[in-house]
Amino acid sequence: MVGLVPVVSQPGVISTLADWEIDGRQYRRALEAARICGFGQFALSGVLWHHGEDDSRGTEDAARYYDRLSRLISNLRLDLQMPQLPFVLAELPRSLPRDAFPGLAMVADATARVSESCELTTFVSSDGLNSREGPLAPNAYRELGFRCALSLLTIQPSIRFGSNGNPVYEVEA
Repeated sequence: MVGLVPVVSQPGVISTLADWEIDGRQYRRALEAARICGFGQFALSGVLWHHGEDDSRGTEDAARYYDRLSRLISNLRLDLQMPQLPFVLAELPRSLPRDAFPGLAMVADATARVSESCELTTFVSSDGLNSREGPLAPNAYRELGFRCALSLLTIQPSIRFGSNGNPVYEVEA
């Protein structure tokens, strides 16, 4: 069984990666959600990251995206005591209007570079997902989700599922 535990901003509330610093409200919410996954029949098996719209609205936050995202990954792995926690970094829609999101290319580049520099982290392109300008259409989100699932298996191929539906890891020594 695979489930998603969304940790999203409230509608209309701007959320940049600054909110995901160790003392930020989003970081605290993510830790709480991840810890809840550890109770009962669920286990945290990876993080799907699809974020950056608000950081893309200007170039100042976009310029800090690489450092902030790298730090977030390190901090979450440390605080959750899961140094091998996989991260799937999904690219924002390339169809977002450039005039409203002047930092979009910078955030996309930073996200791709983080996937190359952080172990057990992979990048999922949004190339070809939308034929219209703006956010992704529902069918495009389904395709992005499929790409993310396949991408997770490339960095964590040893995931198999036990009889209870929880992921079982075979970690190499």
